[in-house]
Amino acid sequence: MRIKRPLSFWLVLTSFGFAWTLALPFEGTLLYALLERDPLLPESLVFELVLAVCAGLTGASFFVRNRQSALWYFRLTLLFCLGVTLFAFVPSPWLRPLLWLACLSMGINVASLALYTVCLETPLQRYRAMADVLIYGNIWMIASNVLTVNLSIEAGLMVCALSLCAGLYGTSGIEQAAAESSPPHIPLAPGASILGPLAFLTAFIIIICINSGLMYQVLVPAFRGVKGFASFYWAIPYIAAICIMRRFPALLGPKQILFTALSMNGLAFLSFAMLDRSLPSYLVVNTLMLFACGIYDLFWWSVLACLSRWHRNPALVMGIGLGGNVLGVLIGGVIGDTLFTMQSDMELLLYAVPLALFVICIIMTLLNPLHKLLRPYVWDSPFLKDDVGKETITETILVPVSSAEEQSSLPDNLTEQERRIADLIHKGRTYDIIAEELFISKNTVKFHIKNIYAKCGVGNKAEFIRFLKAASGKKD
Repeated sequence: MRIKRPLSFWLVLTSFGFAWTLALPFEGTLLYALLERDPLLPESLVFELVLAVCAGLTGASFFVRNRQSALWYFRLTLLFCLGVTLFAFVPSPWLRPLLWLACLSMGINVASLALYTVCLETPLQRYRAMADVLIYGNIWMIASNVLTVNLSIEAGLMVCALSLCAGLYGTSGIEQAAAESSPPHIPLAPGASILGPLAFLTAFIIIICINSGLMYQVLVPAFRGVKGFASFYWAIPYIAAICIMRRFPALLGPKQILFTALSMNGLAFLSFAMLDRSLPSYLVVNTLMLFACGIYDLFWWSVLACLSRWHRNPALVMGIGLGGNVLGVLIGGVIGDTLFTMQSDMELLLYAVPLALFVICIIMTLLNPLHKLLRPYVWDSPFLKDDVGKETITETILVPVSSAEEQSSLPDNLTEQERRIADLIHKGRTYDIIAEELFISKNTVKFHIKNIYAKCGVGNKAEFIRFLKAASGKKD
């Protein structure tokens, strides 16, 4: 008998194909090993594949419009990428266009995850699912890197093939799990739109990811002398940051955690300027840089997952946001590649470090307006949680989820929080889910429900539901 797994399990398993994207276009050592092995592959392929992923992400909504099309696209994409991975075992003039098409399709694949992410019932579930996608994707990438550097290209390709097979297995259960939970699309009030916040967030992501591109093309090549150690340590600080934030989502305030990440990013570039290119220096620079990148990525992945609820096609929101991520990396990579061709290390430092610090200064000035724009739509995200005024904010953008009769049947002396909890009870939410969704303790939920029942003159949930129906009937 097959064990019943939650949607988050199948979502993360299906996303294992994301590891293939990390191991190839996004600076995994596997792509560079292929470039060294096959003289037919040009050095520009690194940027070509990143551009292909960007095109797939931003254009995903044209191909995927609902869960059924997303499911079939998952399967076709994973099978195609598996075939390309096996084809890459031997040099071929066809490998370049095949890799380009594979990266294009994988971009659509990643954006399509949003159609299932929005089916998770609580913000905390979405947040942790996005964290798990990033964690496991990078673990697969580390395995591919280590085997490629220390064993062979074929061993690294085999790890990628296994991750794609695991993703294919994930597609066997994700639809059924989504159908069983599947919260509906949340309608916006007339005049409200997510396009403004999405555009600002995307611009924010593009700017901040310029530093990631500089890292790939300036910092990483500068430490090629520790290539063996870097093959497994490179992403460990990144994974550690996400694990900490996953476990303690409210560790710092929403602005404080991003300020901390920006400060670590700046310290990484300053350390790169002041230290040599030895192993201890690499540990300092890489730990600071990748820890900050882990916080950045979890921030916009989780915020985009929450923002996606407000659109009919969540793939469009996720695709545009993550497309900005890739575009920023591409811009920074092109700049970094140009700078790295300079002959002296002093010239490199003279341009790269001030540019990175300038980007950080710009981002710091954008944090407050970004927070104000996003808070009405993702106030329940662990990164942007803010209880102050959220009732007023949410009322300006939400179409009421309960009917007018049901709302009017509630006693006038219920507080806004009690009305929200009453609505969730009517929807069949459990105490645990209500606590997660509103970011309060289970005991607080029980306290509010006790007050609701007392004000309505009922003793339990069944009587409360009957009270609502009876009151609505009298209104008719």
